[in-house]
Parts: sequence; structure tokens; C-alpha cells
Amino acid sequence: MLAWVHQTIAAEREFLESLFDVKSDMRMVGSVRKFEKSEEEEWIQELMDAAMCKVSVPLKVRVQQTIRSQESSILSFKIANLLQFYMLTMHRTIGEDALLSQTLHESVLSCRMSAGAALTMHPKNH
Repeated sequence: MLAWVHQTIAAEREFLESLFDVKSDMRMVGSVRKFEKSEEEEWIQELMDAAMCKVSVPLKVRVQQTIRSQESSILSFKIANLLQFYMLTMHRTIGEDALLSQTLHESVLSCRMSAGAALTMHPKNH
């Protein structure tokens, strides 16, 4: 689901840039996007946030279900690291203030807390 969200955001961003005739910043893949203070950029950010906010709740529910079902602290930490990768990717793509970025941040914290709790409950469970 996270990979689909990432792909969808990239496609939406590209579509909106072409719609508003915003020139691409020619950045390298994975590099941090520099958000310009233009009116068109603000529209794009607002539309991206509005389009992706509907995904935040189902994504959060899926992540919480996955976290709760884990008994292994190692697997919980792996999930937390995966979530952190996508959280940083979303920060670079749609900004830290977007609802989806905030949801991923909350999910990373929740997953880390769960992993810590699993570690204290089952210290020998790898």
C-alpha cells in the first residue's frame, strides 16, 4: 500500500505540474524538493494534500493492524524503518505539513513504541 501511495503521489504531482504549467525543478530522484513560494506551487501542495488525505485513514488503520499483529520486536523495528523511509520520502515530496506525512510520522512513533513494548515483554524473542 505504501508503494502504491508513493507512485500515486508522483503521478499526481507530475499531472498537476503540467496542468499549472509549472516547470520541473530538474532534481535528481530522491533529492529533497525545494518548495517555491509561488501561487501555483501553493495550489499544487493544497491539491496534493486534499487528494492524499483520503488515503491517510485507511493507511493508518492498515499500519496499526500490522503493528498489533506482530509479536517479534525485530519485525516491528523493520516495519518502523520501512515506515520511516516512506515518511521521509513523503516529507520530501509533499512536505511535512501534509496530512499523509503527519500520519506516517505518527505511525512510525507508534510502531517504535510497539517494538519497544514487544522487546520488554519478550526479551529473548527474536
